[in-house]
Amino acid sequence: MSRSPHLDAHPRLTRQGVGAALRRFGLIWLALIALLFVSCFLAYVPLGRWNLPVGVVIAVIKAGLVVAFFMGLEKATSLNRLAASAGIVFLLVMFTLTFSDLFTRL
Repeated sequence: MSRSPHLDAHPRLTRQGVGAALRRFGLIWLALIALLFVSCFLAYVPLGRWNLPVGVVIAVIKAGLVVAFFMGLEKATSLNRLAASAGIVFLLVMFTLTFSDLFTRL
């Protein structure tokens, strides 16, 4: 019986490796919680026309952390990265079409 090639690709985690992974994911989770508190705090701060850009920047940072670390794209295959990139391109196309329609109505 042959072993799965996926088992050979990932070495077994030692107790130190599990601790390092938990510490890493814990720090990322804390960063996401901190960004959540920042965005909740900034919701009540009158920033004028900067409310939307600041909120979008915070959302992009949070999404980037989730995609890069929790979804494992930093160690993913090129096909997985291509699929994630296609999703981002599709999102940009949808935003472009939406805003072009919005600006023709102003």
